[in-house]
Amino acid sequence: MKMLGVTISDKLSVSDHVQNTVSSCAQSVHALRTLRAHGMSQEDIQTVSRCVVVTKLTYAANAWWGFGTAADGQRVEAVLRRGEHSGLCRSDILTAAELIEDLDDDLFQRILRDKNHLLHALIPDRRRSLDYGLRPCSHDRELVPKASSLIESNFFIRQLYKDCY
Repeated sequence: MKMLGVTISDKLSVSDHVQNTVSSCAQSVHALRTLRAHGMSQEDIQTVSRCVVVTKLTYAANAWWGFGTAADGQRVEAVLRRGEHSGLCRSDILTAAELIEDLDDDLFQRILRDKNHLLHALIPDRRRSLDYGLRPCSHDRELVPKASSLIESNFFIRQLYKDCY
């Protein structure tokens, strides 16, 4: 079955992507521990960890996060917590869900503001201004119908419906 360019079998490959990323991060964590054993300062270790491990975990998360399972999210979260407990990450690091939510919000706002953004053509048209005195929404775009759980996982649908209720 194919919907929005994604097949159902592609959803299963998100877990493979997460597993490969977590494995890659484990190798980076080993390298960071080696650097710490050779005298690199704690502050520098945490900076490198943020630049390497956290970036690997969140790379293109806007695209795959909604299609992952709870177990995938827990795997990503476990890497961050292990880094925090071992001193490789700062103790005030956000959770994986919070990091990715911030990335989603940032990307969506950039897409809304920049009419030349490559993804701008994919967002729905502005909604007609009807003031019903409802709670404010974070955007001025029309909501598209949610036809299936697969479509609900899409980045744009997640952002359009975020905080709308």
